[in-house]
Amino acid sequence: MILICDDDAAILSSLTLVLNRAGYETAGVSSPRAAVEFVKDTRPELILMDMNYTSSTDGEEGLTLLQQ
Repeated sequence: MILICDDDAAILSSLTLVLNRAGYETAGVSSPRAAVEFVKDTRPELILMDMNYTSSTDGEEGLTLLQQ
């Protein structure tokens, strides 16, 4: 299963649609907190993750999420 983490609804739905059509099972979350909660119970095989959840574009939020 592929976990898609992105706060942009258009990106989240587009990736979900493309990957599902290609035969992959997906799950989507829209916040870092939801991603952490999701992986506590489910172990995805792959995570596609947004690195910026605010207007900052330095990627720090994504790096923090990876550490968590």
